Amino acid sequence: IRLGETKPKYSVFSWVGMIFTAGLGCAVIYWGSIEWAFHYNSAPLVNPAGMMSEAVRYEWAFAYHWLHWGPFAEPIYTACAVTCGYLFYNKKKTPVLSYGDTLAYYAERPGSKIISKIVDIVFLFSVISSCAITIGFGLPIIRYAAGYVFNFQPSQAFYYGMIFTVAFVYYISSYIGIDKGLRHMSDWNVYGVILIGLFTLFAGPTRFILDGYLSGISLVLNHFPRMLLWLDPIGASQFPQNWSVWNWLYMASFGPFTGVFLARISEGRTLRGTILAVVLGCPIGFFFFNGIMSWYGIYLDVHNIVDVTAMVAADQSFEAVIEIFKTLPFSKIIVSILAIIGILFLVTTVDSSTYTAANIVEPRRPKGTDPSPLHRLVWSVAVTMIPLACFFIGADITVFKSLGIVVALPILISEAFLFIRLILQ
Repeated sequence: IRLGETKPKYSVFSWVGMIFTAGLGCAVIYWGSIEWAFHYNSAPLVNPAGMMSEAVRYEWAFAYHWLHWGPFAEPIYTACAVTCGYLFYNKKKTPVLSYGDTLAYYAERPGSKIISKIVDIVFLFSVISSCAITIGFGLPIIRYAAGYVFNFQPSQAFYYGMIFTVAFVYYISSYIGIDKGLRHMSDWNVYGVILIGLFTLFAGPTRFILDGYLSGISLVLNHFPRMLLWLDPIGASQFPQNWSVWNWLYMASFGPFTGVFLARISEGRTLRGTILAVVLGCPIGFFFFNGIMSWYGIYLDVHNIVDVTAMVAADQSFEAVIEIFKTLPFSKIIVSILAIIGILFLVTTVDSSTYTAANIVEPRRPKGTDPSPLHRLVWSVAVTMIPLACFFIGADITVFKSLGIVVALPILISEAFLFIRLILQ
């Protein structure tokens, strides 16, 4: 069964690349490099007596990172993409690719149009909160990378200039559209990720990284039910709630707009191919980049080259990311590439999210056409100006994290409903 009647519009490389780069953005660079350090400091599954060796503690830290980024959240995106796409392309039951219309159709209840509007409003809030979180993780990394490459301490004025420069890039990308803008930037982004990943693997401690892969993943496979369901009711550490539960909700908040965007770029693909690309393509990308950078960071920490865990404990996590990359050969070139990748990740994330937002507010347009460039541009400004205003006034990005969690709860319920309907069909 294919989504629609046309041939695929994009090559397999570009298609999978857009699947990988849409949504999570610079969070991949940030969490992929140092999330393990947060888990090491939190010491999950360590009893009060601390009966765990340092080696095992590092392995557990990576295991929880892999739990959060492994192929366990992607079924959410798959359910949204396949149900929205199948209803629009094959059954032709919705005027546009719309999460709200899809949910209302499958609900089969009176007042479904009201349900659709409410869901779309919640969906728009999820777009804003998700983009704000992504921008909040990405901009500091680009800032510190620029400071290291050009050997200066970035001032606040430089920070603001960088913000507007990055924003201008994805305004242009959003205006010219997916085919001319996002697809090419996504390709360059993937090339950069592959380049840095392979360079780190072979220029760094190759055997240590590969051995670490196997050790960490074996822990996940052996203890998956406990890691997934453990809530620490006796120890009351709040680690599962602050990390695993938050992570699932964070992933869920990306579900609707990521799913609608994936349906848009998957026209002409088979349902089986789309499911496999989402469920396996993204985790393979995370497995490649996050695994290499995590174990390289662990190597630096174990051998006292960079005290990553201490920097994270001292609230210097963004600086720690750059310190990790500074230890590589040709470090200024590598950090320059990292900054470019960070910008491209921001562009692809905001571009894909604003496409889906504009798609909702412009339902009456010729079939098979994208939202107008003006609508996409307006939403690009909207989803960036709100978090940027918070940077200017010094507001905490945790406001948007809280908004993301509140929005994610009803979205997660609706996604579970669509996932069940997908299986039943």
